[in-house]
Amino acid sequence: MLAVFLYLVELYLERSRRGYQLAAVREDEDAALSLGVPALRLKVAAIAASAALTAVAGALWAQYVGFVDPFYVFSIDLSLRFALAAILGGIGTPLGPFLGAALILALETYLRARFGGIGAGLVGIYLIIYGTALVVMMRFAPQGLVPADRRAAAAAPGRGTGLVSLLSVSGITKRFGGITANRDISFDVTAGELIGIIGPNGSGKSTLFEVISGFYHPDAGAVSLDGARLTGLSPDHVCRLGVARTFQKLRPFSGLTVVDNVMVGALTRTRDVRHARARARELLDRVGLAEKGDEYARTLSTGQRKRLELARALATEPRVLLLDEVTGGVDQRSIPGLVQLVRDLHRGGLTLLVIEHNMRVITAVAQRIVALYLGEKIADGAPAR
Repeated sequence: MLAVFLYLVELYLERSRRGYQLAAVREDEDAALSLGVPALRLKVAAIAASAALTAVAGALWAQYVGFVDPFYVFSIDLSLRFALAAILGGIGTPLGPFLGAALILALETYLRARFGGIGAGLVGIYLIIYGTALVVMMRFAPQGLVPADRRAAAAAPGRGTGLVSLLSVSGITKRFGGITANRDISFDVTAGELIGIIGPNGSGKSTLFEVISGFYHPDAGAVSLDGARLTGLSPDHVCRLGVARTFQKLRPFSGLTVVDNVMVGALTRTRDVRHARARARELLDRVGLAEKGDEYARTLSTGQRKRLELARALATEPRVLLLDEVTGGVDQRSIPGLVQLVRDLHRGGLTLLVIEHNMRVITAVAQRIVALYLGEKIADGAPAR
């Protein structure tokens, strides 16, 4: 009965809002935080639930065996057996660990009965078999006996309307030891604006985005959204209040499908998994990835990953979207499509801050440009076209 209960719990978790969010945390915690996923709270809850279920199973096992040998219970052999059951069966699947455990138990019982007798001289052969099985499995079925299913799963764009927010960056200073990455940076962003952030490498552009999105706490200054102070809040809280971002270094959830990636963002605004999947499909169609929805994110090209991260951020329904080098590392043929996508989002009313090194791109899309140099703001105004 306990095994059936645990299996049902796993099935529920796999298809639930929290299940998708936990998968995102497993893949990339910072990226999950940027989508409003409360990673710390989820990890604590997962550990507590796992410990509780393990305690129940251990209590029943002790009743069955009649005694508990601490040297056996805390042995490396037993720990490896638990891990091996999940690996052989299929990590990330409800059924896989059960099949793996049944296979290991049956194989171990047979081998011990067949070769473990006195005088047989093959007492530890089951350990050799374990190792061989693991090597063979990793070679021919790296995902286990039951590979992780591709969950099927966009949604409307950002929030398009309702953009009455005002982002205020006031006196931001951020130091790393003796290095000042940002020094007294201030500017305001009105609703519906598209502002470009430019400057050479090391000028503090990405650090400023880290401060705005809550990943870094400034040494001085504050950031507020529509009058509400963001400084001091966690990244997931900042996202839930309406500030989403992409990353300079691409951070897709590689072990999830493309649609699951976007669903993680959508689940920040809804508890309904089916609604989140529908939103994700719509957004993928908007950014030109509709046909890639059921493929794993790790199979995408750089340009496609840029579009995926954009869709994922839009799924959180941001009031302000921070784009960190949206065309960086993309081949020249893909740049016009990305630029047009940014323009379309802006025309829809979304407020955007865009870091970009390509001056042709930034002058073509930005209404206003803030220039940084050595951590300081040196210019703020409309671009010359």
